[in-house]
Amino acid sequence: MKLFLSYLDPGTGSVFLSFVLASCVGFVSLYWGKLKRLLGFGKATEKPAEKQAQPPADKGV
Repeated sequence: MKLFLSYLDPGTGSVFLSFVLASCVGFVSLYWGKLKRLLGFGKATEKPAEKQAQPPADKGV
């Protein structure tokens, strides 16, 4: 049976950390609108009240 020795160099930790941070930033940017609404900072998506059609004003001729 052979013994394999392996190690993690400092660059591996840096790559792993940047992967985790990039994943977090990507997740937040993807769901930013939903997160704002969930926390109460976003605008409510209400439909504006429809304007009632008014008849044209009578102008004296």
